[in-house]
Amino acid sequence: MTHPRTERPSYTTRLFALGTLVLVCALACDARSADHGQPRTGSQNQASDRADTDALADTLALAGAQLQPGLYLGPWRVAGDARTHWLVFVFGVDSFRGLVYNPPGFDEICVAQVDSLGSVHLETASLSGSVPYQLAVDGSLTRRGLRGKITFSSSQLGATSSSFEMEHVPLGTAMADSAHIRSGLYANVRLHGETGDLLGDELLLVRSERRLVAAYTSYQGVADGPYIADSVTAIGNGVSMVGHFGTREKSTLTLIFNNRFRRVKSLPELFSTQAVVRCGSPD
Repeated sequence: MTHPRTERPSYTTRLFALGTLVLVCALACDARSADHGQPRTGSQNQASDRADTDALADTLALAGAQLQPGLYLGPWRVAGDARTHWLVFVFGVDSFRGLVYNPPGFDEICVAQVDSLGSVHLETASLSGSVPYQLAVDGSLTRRGLRGKITFSSSQLGATSSSFEMEHVPLGTAMADSAHIRSGLYANVRLHGETGDLLGDELLLVRSERRLVAAYTSYQGVADGPYIADSVTAIGNGVSMVGHFGTREKSTLTLIFNNRFRRVKSLPELFSTQAVVRCGSPD
């Protein structure tokens, strides 16, 4: 896998920017310690010092960092929908800038920019859904992954923004099949003969370096998902998942792999240049 194509400043530029940021952080920390002249307790001082130290450590550790190959997973709220949906980004695959999982497939991220201080800007093309929409991400890299603000834009609903935080999950050995659990896309989605609606279930299953990751989507006319399971357990020829799958209450969902619900694409097939909707491609 290759790293996403992002513009990287020169070493001199990055070093100057880092030095400037460290100086600004030091001045800001000193100003906060004064706390506008108000007396502070010892515990308040210790907590403030720890927060300043952690923030500076993050800044130093992530200066010059890039989006890493693998998955970025995080919940977000869609305008007018009380349920929590999930963002699934993929970086470091083939020659793509990045991918966004938009069931029943993947779309290319059209803009992926990371500056020398770890600030990130991402933009998608128009994505299909109950209404066409576009996503824009402005945030910063963290030691856990990525956090910031995401803007949902639609000609019908307008634009709304919300904060988000995403976890980075390295793919590890996900590109290779195992004896019991094979990474890929599982589905029994079918087209209703009269209405043309999509009906059924879809599961994106990925074996990461640390755990199994499952993204579940239900089709009752249109795609409802993806929802990331809190935990995934392999059970014979299927998986048992615990999470919030379109409901406020946590539930357990068991999916058995068989001739009807089967793996329809491996990860290499999902991430191939022929399968992904490229930027500028017709809808």
